[in-house]
Amino acid sequence: MKHDFIYYKVAMMTPIEELPASMRAILPELKEEKPQNPTSITIFQRKRDVENGSHYFMGGLPALMQAARLLEDDPHARVTYVNDGQIKKSSQSAHQGHVHPTEWTTPELGVWQLTKLILSSLHLYPDVPPEDVLNYSYVHFPLSKIKLSLFLRNIAFKLSRACKAKRGISSDDRWQCDAVRASLAYHKALSDKIVAAGGEPTFISDWRLIWSADKKGIDRKKALWEDLGIKTEYVCRDEILHETLLRDDIPLYGLKVFGDGKFFADVDKKIVAYLSKQYPERFTTRTATVTEVHVDKTPFAVRELLSDRSSQQVAVASFYGSTGHNQVFKKGCSKPLWDEVAVTGVSTIWVCTIPKKTVVERYKTLEHLKNLVGAANLTNLHTTIWNAVEDGEMVHIVVRATEGANFNSPLADPRDLANMRANINRFFIGNWKLITAGSCVRKTTTSNVPEFTENFIHGLSGIGFSFSAAPKEIFKKKTVGELNIEK
Repeated sequence: MKHDFIYYKVAMMTPIEELPASMRAILPELKEEKPQNPTSITIFQRKRDVENGSHYFMGGLPALMQAARLLEDDPHARVTYVNDGQIKKSSQSAHQGHVHPTEWTTPELGVWQLTKLILSSLHLYPDVPPEDVLNYSYVHFPLSKIKLSLFLRNIAFKLSRACKAKRGISSDDRWQCDAVRASLAYHKALSDKIVAAGGEPTFISDWRLIWSADKKGIDRKKALWEDLGIKTEYVCRDEILHETLLRDDIPLYGLKVFGDGKFFADVDKKIVAYLSKQYPERFTTRTATVTEVHVDKTPFAVRELLSDRSSQQVAVASFYGSTGHNQVFKKGCSKPLWDEVAVTGVSTIWVCTIPKKTVVERYKTLEHLKNLVGAANLTNLHTTIWNAVEDGEMVHIVVRATEGANFNSPLADPRDLANMRANINRFFIGNWKLITAGSCVRKTTTSNVPEFTENFIHGLSGIGFSFSAAPKEIFKKKTVGELNIEK
């Protein structure tokens, strides 16, 4: 009961109707989402019986970015992009683009740290409470929900990786860093074109801030990323003051990570609008769910389920799918093509209120405040500014914050929300009101290395936004020596 009581205290949210009108006006679209069972996609091997149609892209941001690449690269290509129409929290942005690879390289997830987490799950090692902001772990292994075979396979992978990696870094890590670097460069180039055409930006790239009260932890991060070839630089107190909502009266340490950036709101909608305007004769988009892919050496047709529940077969010249959490099945087989593990964190929206005087002193202008860099700490708390508005002598700031990695569960661990609150209370300025809180699920494979299999991209996990615009050719090349990336 104590755990439930703690969760109730930290999770109390401010009703939207109680917020000032100026604050409500800048909130993102808030809509209660009901979990939906993923639609399986069946692959049929049969003889081609239709003529070629357009190049067909379905799914999320990776599919949309590959559609944009093809439209730019081939002036004669006709492209169709379909999406199921669901409003995904990820598309509401406040995501941070990061060059560094996934959790396997994180010092906080070393072999000893994972061992302690497992022992804690067995009640053989004391839990670190969420209020301990320096030692709390955002990774959880609820053993009651673990599939033993997957758990043992992942632990075996972790141990073998630790033995083969040089200074904790594998060839896959280096491949992934270069691939993400190429992806973010294309995101920035496309965003610049959208702005030049009169649209709103989708991505900004310069640097991102990693902060902590733990100086040794920041030093470990700097050493790791330098080994990965990622440029970093220590941040002085004045920059922390000018670029974050962090307090200035307690010792904090920061690290600039160059090449990183942040995504703006409604990325997919802005890109679709730009492509529709730029390529009106060659780009088509609609709401649909793909249920079948028909293949004769290469894909030649798909079956769509439309919003009115009717279905239709569509001829395609090629097929590219980024399936997100969907399960993809082969004909006559009930086993998914990928063996996945669910990983879930807390996704929240807050409103922080500070005096207008503070904005002038710290940030100079409201516009600069709106465009503060993305920031994250060593316990995986990511904070990104959504918007801000003046209201008399005060300024309201909408902030999206995420934290947590709860393995083998579709629900976030409430302790991560408690830790988020503890960090905000201790390290951030302003009066913070929690507006929404929910679970944000991703799925991961053993290595977390993205793969391109049978016309689908998969395994993006937490680097999905960052990896989404990587050249398709890069999926087949997983060593640094084979890469030929335009920086």
